[in-house]
Amino acid sequence: MRLRIGIGMARMSTLCHKSLLLASYIIYGTALAPAREEREQARRGDQVVLDDAVRERLRTMTTDFQRLWADPATSNRERKRMLAHIIEDATLIKLPGEGITKIHVRFQGGKTETLTTLNPKSSARPPRLL
Repeated sequence: MRLRIGIGMARMSTLCHKSLLLASYIIYGTALAPAREEREQARRGDQVVLDDAVRERLRTMTTDFQRLWADPATSNRERKRMLAHIIEDATLIKLPGEGITKIHVRFQGGKTETLTTLNPKSSARPPRLL
């Protein structure tokens, strides 16, 4: 008799828990809908259309970056700092069978680019004879 009551209570507890989860989802889901819509409208409003002045400033910054990068007086440490401002991360995938390395670069703005380079010849390996 006690076992049946225990099983019945466990089932009721499970049902109550599921009902509470469903009720909280309905209540909070409906309560959060206006906040979600407001956030979405704000996100759409944040997409600014570039006017000519901003566009020209971006072009100037690009040429400044290229000039600084090519300047022999710029140290490698400074170049590395410059890259840190525009690159989010880079992944190197070495393919020794093919003799290449693929470089996946993700920029701060979200753009990605894949570069391919030949693996350098190791001085530890003897040269291949043809």
